[in-house]
Amino acid sequence: MTVIDADDEIAGKRNKFILALDVGTTKVKCHLVNHDGLVVHSAEESVKLLYPQPGWVEIDPKSIWNKVSNVMRAAVHGGGVRFEDIICIGMSCQRSSFITWNKETGVPYHRFITWKDMRADSINQSLNNSILVKAVKLLAWLLFLVTRSPRLLLASSLKYENVQVFGRLLWVLNNYQHVKDAARNGLVAFGTLDTWLLYKFGCEKHITDHSNVISTAMFCPHKLDWLYPILWIAGVPSSILPSVLDSAGKHFGSTHPDIFGLPVPIRASMISGRLPAAASFIGITRKTSKAHMMRALLESLAFSGACLYENYAQNLKKPVGEIRVGGGVANNDFILQKLANLTGARVTRFENVERSSLGAAYLAGLAEGEHLLFGFYCTLFVRRLWRLVIYEYCIHGGKSRGLLL
Repeated sequence: MTVIDADDEIAGKRNKFILALDVGTTKVKCHLVNHDGLVVHSAEESVKLLYPQPGWVEIDPKSIWNKVSNVMRAAVHGGGVRFEDIICIGMSCQRSSFITWNKETGVPYHRFITWKDMRADSINQSLNNSILVKAVKLLAWLLFLVTRSPRLLLASSLKYENVQVFGRLLWVLNNYQHVKDAARNGLVAFGTLDTWLLYKFGCEKHITDHSNVISTAMFCPHKLDWLYPILWIAGVPSSILPSVLDSAGKHFGSTHPDIFGLPVPIRASMISGRLPAAASFIGITRKTSKAHMMRALLESLAFSGACLYENYAQNLKKPVGEIRVGGGVANNDFILQKLANLTGARVTRFENVERSSLGAAYLAGLAEGEHLLFGFYCTLFVRRLWRLVIYEYCIHGGKSRGLLL
């Protein structure tokens, strides 16, 4: 029987790390997270957005894959460790950007069509003006008046938007005949960025997770399944769709040994948060300067955050006294002060604002079974997440302590 000293085991755990990959719209970042939940080293590269036509916004799949592998290697080597020291990987990806590729060869049929792309605007307008959508909304509203079901209220406000995948996927199937023909023959795989990255990493399954698929407008959040009847009516073959699994677990598999020299487990996949905002320039005169317009842009973010805060507090029907902020925009003191002035709430900025990637790292740590000191940070994350859940269902007594944006 082998006896392992507890201190030696802890010391061994301290020498292990988690890679937190954050693939955004403009940046690809990777953080090397140690057993204490702290970022040891980071690496990043810029993403080049392509504009082949007015309103089209694309990303070259080969380019973004090279950047992903580059930043992961840079984070590991820059931190003075080896891939043998990596326990697992957690991914956080931009949502609503998608691609299709050949199931047999792996060759993409087109570039990534990002969430910023506007090519499907006419398709979405047609969907929203269709008799079918209007009938569904009216029926849902009438049933809501009788049942007061929140699900029916949500259905009564159904609206297809450019940020959703559905319209852009229909555009691809209607305008790229080679994709449509291949889909009929069962040769097309569709996926958002997370699905494609898992495929490139060597995952043998065609999968995505709930947090990414919910942004497609093709998935029912209540039944946790694809909206097959709507997809069938629209002409989207079910054979192109990935299986939808939990955001954390051992079902993501591992990276192929040829990529980093050995297989590294992938344990979490989730979306990167995004706060939509719009700026309106009213009353522009000759005295209006660039500074005025920049202030309007920054204030639009604060107003968007304030609207989110007010809606949350109204639906919760309980006072919310604190807003916790993360992400790159959280580094701007002007926006945070404006948000505090608008809401009257205390705005708290995390010491490390990279919450999306750290959240992926914490989830990956939980899925891999790392408890000890790293588990302590994972527990804090889960407790905060659970607090938001119980707020949502209005079962927490007393005043709420914060809102995580």
